[in-house]
Amino acid sequence: MTSEEKAIRKATEDVELNVPQTIATYLGQIGQYTDKMGKTTDLQTPPLPTARAQDMGGYHAPAIQEDTHTLLEEVPSLGIAADMVMSLCQEAQEPVPNFRVATPNGTAPNANRTGRFSPIGPRRPEIRQRLAGQGITPNHFPEYIRDTRFNLRYIKSISDIISSFTTFRIEKMCFPRLAASGGETQVIVTRPTPDEDLHEVWTTRSVQATSAADSSTTLMGGSFMFGFQAYKEPGEGRTATERHAKSCCLSPTAEQPWIIPEEWIANRNERRNLPPGIGTERFRTLTKRQDLSREDIIRRMVKTAR
Repeated sequence: MTSEEKAIRKATEDVELNVPQTIATYLGQIGQYTDKMGKTTDLQTPPLPTARAQDMGGYHAPAIQEDTHTLLEEVPSLGIAADMVMSLCQEAQEPVPNFRVATPNGTAPNANRTGRFSPIGPRRPEIRQRLAGQGITPNHFPEYIRDTRFNLRYIKSISDIISSFTTFRIEKMCFPRLAASGGETQVIVTRPTPDEDLHEVWTTRSVQATSAADSSTTLMGGSFMFGFQAYKEPGEGRTATERHAKSCCLSPTAEQPWIIPEEWIANRNERRNLPPGIGTERFRTLTKRQDLSREDIIRRMVKTAR
């Protein structure tokens, strides 16, 4: 572990946070997994994002390029999340977030950048007041550990708000109590079907779940919700840029055309690094929309009136 990771672990080791059951279920699946044949899949997490961009930390890298675009498309970053929070402090009715990570000329970030939720609409005044009370402004975000954009005080305040939610059951989670072992859904592959929903972004397209083991219906269904091994495959279009636009975190701007580099396309799924035999396709489900399946599962987790 890096010194920053050790500092965050020490700061949170006794902190109990309120987490909606939907998110707690997702977190409970993450970890080392040993399948029925004894093959073990070790979780490979990237280093804590601490890169700086425009004098702010918490990013995977200061710029989006060949060796960093998959991280920004797939792995949450406290830098991107904080950029979204800081944008809520702006006076504009529909503020544009300032994502400080540099992008190639002729490009703009799109919805495939993990942690980006736009557009931002009108907010109630108390949101800005609450953030101001935390010391968060459009240009400032207090950090507990330098260059991480980690703010424990703000996290605790969000936990307090979540404790009053009644839609889902609230789980009490503490980092030392999280299990090191994960679930089988981590090794169930979901691939977009080639002939359907080609206009959809890669996280919402119709997919088939494939597994090397005789997984239960519940686990195969869970793979649609979690999408741990969701593959990025081409959509429709005349050029390679058009066919891969639905999985890339950048879009060309009108002022200047941009072509997705071949290297970006070639390494788009390199993080699907399951051990040999784990990802073998022996069992396959019917095709389903990944986003609608996730909504169906989450809807069943809503607390019913008693």
